[in-house]
Amino acid sequence: MKRLLHLLRNTVLILSLLLCLAAIIMWPRSYYIADGISHGRNAYSPDDGSLIRRIHGIESNRGHVQLGFGHFSSLMFKAVSPRDEGTHVSHASPPLHESSGGLVWSHVGFAYKRWDTPGMLSLRALTIPYWSIILLFAIAPALWLIKRLLRSRRLSSNRCPTCGYDMRATPSRCPECGTPAPPNAPTARVTISP
Repeated sequence: MKRLLHLLRNTVLILSLLLCLAAIIMWPRSYYIADGISHGRNAYSPDDGSLIRRIHGIESNRGHVQLGFGHFSSLMFKAVSPRDEGTHVSHASPPLHESSGGLVWSHVGFAYKRWDTPGMLSLRALTIPYWSIILLFAIAPALWLIKRLLRSRRLSSNRCPTCGYDMRATPSRCPECGTPAPPNAPTARVTISP
């Protein structure tokens, strides 16, 4: 069980670090290129039985990641890009200005937008700023680094790597928690003066 938890922790750490680095790279890129991926599938509306396209997508644009989902009527198929159903990847120039259309709320870079036209379209979008994504994915690597630095500091100052107790008097085992001293830990010399 311990081994499984160790493997899970390392996997989360590596994945978090990779996602943090990807966000750091994508943030400045989003001001020059709007990258997106979307998936659309034709279906029938539960309201009136007309043909609609359900769509889900993610877009990196002007310092934000936008997650969108919804559907639109078949009458709009020719006007909406991409025109075909399926998965589509796009790379385009970002718009010069953010559109405030459909804005429901916005706070410190986060936003929620909604567009509803009965019988034509129903779309939702959540906008998340890159700085918050980087902060979120930097937590696990930062905690690992702090733990590593504290542990190396404890080892170099004859302290227990588990609890931090001073092991100069008992260099082979921690008297507080019972953890044996690491094999490469410096042994302290205790001298008793007469």
